[in-house]
Formats: sequence, structure tokens, C-alpha cells
Amino acid sequence: MSTQRYINTITAGFAALVIVYAASFAADDPAWLRPAAKTLPVLFLSICAWRAGGSGLSFVPVALLLSSMGDLAGDLHAFLWQIGLFAAAHTAYIAAFCRRRRPTRGAVIFVVMLALAAALAGYFISHVGDSTEKIFITIYIAVITCMCATAALQQSSYRALYAAAALVFIFSDACIAWNKYIEPIPHAAVWIMSTYFAAQYTIARLYIRERLG
Repeated sequence: MSTQRYINTITAGFAALVIVYAASFAADDPAWLRPAAKTLPVLFLSICAWRAGGSGLSFVPVALLLSSMGDLAGDLHAFLWQIGLFAAAHTAYIAAFCRRRRPTRGAVIFVVMLALAAALAGYFISHVGDSTEKIFITIYIAVITCMCATAALQQSSYRALYAAAALVFIFSDACIAWNKYIEPIPHAAVWIMSTYFAAQYTIARLYIRERLG
């Protein structure tokens, strides 16, 4: 199968699983249906990325797998587990991006801007009442900020697209924080999940294209 055909197949499969997840909101089905439906899209990407990467440990499929487990934890209302699993996922992304680190002037400017944005995250943290959650969220913000920075600093022809996907990931998490701690967002699930799925799909697609050539 050609690279483009494989990617098209992945796109179709991922889109179908996202549609199933969206449909689960309207379905009157057992309580396990929505957590399972939420877990499957990124788990599917993990399997496809692992197949494209060949044998051995590869950090991007691992990051996608950990993310899918974070999705499950989130829908089971295990918030601290969700944060921990996604922090581990971003650590795996950092490991993948750091393997081919090569700073450029534009990327350094991007990282400075990202650092300023991270400083604004203190606004979110100040609204977190629970001390344990505050610690977890502070660590998570540091990790996802490093993930975005390493995405921008890596040596890859797709560096800008990786960085854009990382920023979209941050936007998705910012929506979660705003909705949970500051003010409810109308149709929050749509904003959060559409940007989250878009970010994960973009990273997986870029990785698979690089691996298959």
C-alpha cells in the first residue's frame, strides 16, 4: 500500500471513530459506551503510528497510547490520573522531538513567546482551589510547554506543523481549564475535543508520513 493510500485509510478510520464518539452523546446506551468511544480514536492512531514505525520502541506511538488512556481516565472522572497520563504522554513527545533538536532563530523567538504564554498560565493556577490539583496542573503546564518548545526546535521539514499542532493541543487544554475553573464555556466539549483530536491526528499523520517517506 502506498504512503498516501495508507494515510487516507487512517484518516477515514479516525474520522469514523470520532463520529462514533460524537454519536455516543445522543445515544441512550450503557455507561461504558462513551468512555470506550472516547478512547478509541487516539488508540487507533497509536496502533497505526506503531505499525508505520516498525519494530522497537518509538515515542510517538507511546505518547498516543498514553493519551488514549488519559482520555479514558477523563471520562471516568479520574482527573488526577488524566493529568498524570497526559503529562507522561507529553514527556514521550518531548523525547521524540529532542532526538532531532536543532534551534533556529525563528524557533527561538517562538519559544520566548511560548514562555510568556506559560507565565500567563499562572492565572489559571490561581483559580484552582485544591492544593493537590494545583501541584498536578503546575507540573502539567510545565511539561506541555516543554513539549511545544521541543516541537518547534526539532530538525524536521514538518517542524512548523508539529509546533502548530502542539499549540492547538495547548488551546484545547486551556479550554478545559477555563471551563472547569473560571467560567463555563458554551458547547465546551465541542471546542475541547475538536481541537484535541485535530492536534493528535496532525502529529500522528506527520509522524507516519516521515516514517514511510
